[in-house]
Amino acid sequence: MDGNLRFNSLSSYQRIEDGAVRGDANEGSVYTQPETGLVVHNLTQRRTGVIPGGELRSVVKSAEIFVLCASNCMKGGASGGLRG
Repeated sequence: MDGNLRFNSLSSYQRIEDGAVRGDANEGSVYTQPETGLVVHNLTQRRTGVIPGGELRSVVKSAEIFVLCASNCMKGGASGGLRG
């Protein structure tokens, strides 16, 4: 194989993304707002309920998520900013 193998934090890859070409503004985040309401489970009281119009937003710490990135060809523009 004449490519490269990289292992870095998600935040380091986000720094080299070039916007809409490779970038994902929602990477590392989750958002959900079910039409039927947000189902919640209280494990200590063993109860389940629904919050009408409820939503959930969650974001990871991208410096603590590690990504393995592999390419089997480093020719042309396929590798972009992954070198170095």
